[in-house]
Amino acid sequence: PPKPEWFVRGAGSTPRQLHFHEVDGARAHDVMKRFHYLRSPRMDGRAYGLSTDNGRLVALCVSSPLDVPRLCEMLVAHYRDMPLGVRVVSRVFAFEGAPINSISYLLSRAARAERHQGVTDFVTYVNPNMGFTGASYRASGWRLLGDEPGTTY
Repeated sequence: PPKPEWFVRGAGSTPRQLHFHEVDGARAHDVMKRFHYLRSPRMDGRAYGLSTDNGRLVALCVSSPLDVPRLCEMLVAHYRDMPLGVRVVSRVFAFEGAPINSISYLLSRAARAERHQGVTDFVTYVNPNMGFTGASYRASGWRLLGDEPGTTY
Protein backbone atom coordinates (compact mmCIF):
# COMPACT_ATOMS: atom_id res chain seq x y z
CA PRO A 1 0.00 0.00 0.00
CA PRO A 2 1.08 3.62 -0.45
CA LYS A 3 3.17 4.95 2.42
CA PRO A 4 0.45 7.28 3.85
CA GLU A 5 -1.86 4.28 4.39
CA TRP A 6 0.63 2.76 6.83
CA PHE A 7 0.36 5.69 9.24
CA VAL A 8 -2.63 6.52 11.43
CA ARG A 9 -3.11 10.09 12.62
CA GLY A 10 -5.05 11.17 15.66
CA ALA A 11 -4.54 7.96 17.60
CA GLY A 12 -3.74 9.86 20.78
CA SER A 13 -1.04 9.23 23.33
CA THR A 14 -2.53 6.19 25.07
CA PRO A 15 -4.49 3.16 23.85
CA ARG A 16 -7.08 3.87 26.55
CA GLN A 17 -8.27 6.77 24.35
CA LEU A 18 -9.12 4.30 21.58
CA HIS A 19 -12.30 2.27 21.13
CA PHE A 20 -12.06 -1.52 21.55
CA HIS A 21 -14.49 -3.44 19.32
CA GLU A 22 -15.00 -6.51 17.20
CA VAL A 23 -13.91 -5.99 13.60
CA ASP A 24 -15.93 -7.45 10.74
CA GLY A 25 -14.28 -10.18 8.72
CA ALA A 26 -14.00 -8.22 5.49
CA ARG A 27 -12.19 -5.34 7.16
CA ALA A 28 -9.84 -7.69 9.05
CA HIS A 29 -9.15 -9.58 5.82
CA ASP A 30 -8.26 -6.35 4.01
CA VAL A 31 -5.84 -5.19 6.70
CA MET A 32 -4.13 -8.57 7.04
CA LYS A 33 -3.90 -9.08 3.28
CA ARG A 34 -2.48 -5.62 2.60
CA PHE A 35 -0.39 -4.80 5.68
CA HIS A 36 0.51 -7.87 7.79
CA TYR A 37 3.91 -9.35 6.96
CA LEU A 38 2.43 -12.80 6.22
CA ARG A 39 -0.18 -11.39 3.79
CA SER A 40 -2.41 -14.37 4.59
CA PRO A 41 -5.55 -13.53 6.56
CA ARG A 42 -7.23 -16.08 8.79
CA MET A 43 -10.87 -16.30 7.77
CA ASP A 44 -11.91 -18.64 10.60
CA GLY A 45 -11.37 -16.22 13.45
CA ARG A 46 -12.84 -13.41 15.48
CA ALA A 47 -11.12 -10.08 14.93
CA TYR A 48 -10.74 -7.35 17.54
CA GLY A 49 -9.47 -3.85 17.03
CA LEU A 50 -8.69 -0.48 18.50
CA SER A 51 -9.99 2.51 16.56
CA THR A 52 -9.92 6.28 16.77
CA ASP A 53 -13.06 8.37 17.35
CA ASN A 54 -13.46 8.75 13.59
CA GLY A 55 -13.29 4.96 13.05
CA ARG A 56 -9.72 4.66 11.78
CA LEU A 57 -8.35 1.25 12.75
CA VAL A 58 -5.14 1.54 14.79
CA ALA A 59 -4.45 -2.07 15.81
CA LEU A 60 -5.98 -5.47 15.07
CA CYS A 61 -5.70 -9.04 16.36
CA VAL A 62 -7.40 -12.25 15.30
CA SER A 63 -8.43 -15.15 17.54
CA SER A 64 -8.71 -18.44 15.64
CA PRO A 65 -9.39 -22.09 16.45
CA LEU A 66 -6.19 -23.77 17.63
CA ASP A 67 -4.59 -25.48 14.64
CA VAL A 68 -0.91 -25.49 15.60
CA PRO A 69 0.11 -29.07 16.45
CA ARG A 70 3.12 -28.02 18.54
CA LEU A 71 0.95 -25.77 20.72
CA CYS A 72 -1.49 -28.65 21.19
CA GLU A 73 1.39 -30.88 22.30
CA MET A 74 2.58 -28.27 24.79
CA LEU A 75 -0.92 -27.83 26.20
CA VAL A 76 -1.34 -31.59 26.64
CA ALA A 77 2.05 -31.81 28.35
CA HIS A 78 1.08 -28.96 30.67
CA TYR A 79 -2.49 -30.07 31.48
CA ARG A 80 -2.26 -33.86 30.81
CA ASP A 81 -5.52 -33.52 28.82
CA MET A 82 -6.24 -31.06 26.04
CA PRO A 83 -8.22 -28.23 27.65
CA LEU A 84 -11.52 -27.36 26.04
CA GLY A 85 -12.16 -23.90 24.73
CA VAL A 86 -8.67 -23.15 23.41
CA ARG A 87 -8.07 -20.39 20.85
CA VAL A 88 -4.90 -19.01 19.30
CA VAL A 89 -3.98 -15.43 18.55
CA SER A 90 -3.16 -16.02 14.90
CA ARG A 91 -2.52 -12.48 13.68
CA VAL A 92 -1.58 -9.15 15.28
CA PHE A 93 -0.94 -5.85 13.55
CA ALA A 94 -0.60 -2.19 14.53
CA PHE A 95 -0.31 0.75 12.20
CA GLU A 96 2.51 3.25 12.51
CA GLY A 97 1.40 6.04 14.81
CA ALA A 98 -0.35 3.67 17.22
CA PRO A 99 0.18 4.78 20.82
CA ILE A 100 2.83 2.94 22.80
CA ASN A 101 1.42 -0.23 24.44
CA SER A 102 -1.45 -0.47 21.93
CA ILE A 103 -0.80 -4.12 21.20
CA SER A 104 -0.56 -5.18 24.84
CA TYR A 105 -3.75 -3.23 25.62
CA LEU A 106 -5.51 -4.83 22.63
CA LEU A 107 -4.37 -8.33 23.64
CA SER A 108 -5.63 -7.81 27.18
CA ARG A 109 -9.03 -6.62 25.98
CA ALA A 110 -9.26 -9.40 23.37
CA ALA A 111 -8.48 -12.04 26.03
CA ARG A 112 -11.28 -10.63 28.18
CA ALA A 113 -13.70 -10.70 25.23
CA GLU A 114 -12.68 -14.28 24.45
CA ARG A 115 -13.34 -15.35 28.07
CA HIS A 116 -16.88 -13.99 27.63
CA GLN A 117 -17.14 -16.25 24.55
CA GLY A 118 -16.23 -19.30 26.69
CA VAL A 119 -12.54 -19.49 25.86
CA THR A 120 -10.59 -21.06 28.72
CA ASP A 121 -7.09 -20.94 27.24
CA PHE A 122 -5.75 -18.32 24.85
CA VAL A 123 -2.35 -19.15 23.34
CA THR A 124 -0.06 -17.88 20.62
CA TYR A 125 3.47 -18.21 19.31
CA VAL A 126 6.25 -15.69 18.78
CA ASN A 127 8.85 -16.01 16.04
CA PRO A 128 12.13 -14.46 17.22
CA ASN A 129 13.54 -14.95 13.70
CA MET A 130 11.32 -12.04 12.66
CA GLY A 131 12.60 -9.88 15.52
CA PHE A 132 9.58 -10.47 17.75
CA THR A 133 10.27 -10.68 21.49
CA GLY A 134 6.87 -11.32 23.06
CA ALA A 135 7.08 -8.09 25.10
CA SER A 136 3.45 -7.16 24.31
CA TYR A 137 2.25 -10.54 25.53
CA ARG A 138 4.23 -10.31 28.77
CA ALA A 139 2.95 -6.76 29.32
CA SER A 140 -0.64 -7.98 29.07
CA GLY A 141 -0.15 -10.80 31.59
CA TRP A 142 0.61 -13.77 29.34
CA ARG A 143 2.87 -16.59 30.58
CA LEU A 144 5.34 -18.69 28.65
CA LEU A 145 3.93 -22.14 27.86
CA GLY A 146 7.02 -23.51 26.19
CA ASP A 147 9.98 -22.90 23.97
CA GLU A 148 10.85 -24.53 20.68
CA PRO A 149 14.43 -23.92 19.62
CA GLY A 150 15.27 -24.00 15.93
CA THR A 151 12.40 -23.07 13.64
CA THR A 152 12.21 -25.08 10.42
CA TYR A 153 10.81 -23.56 7.22
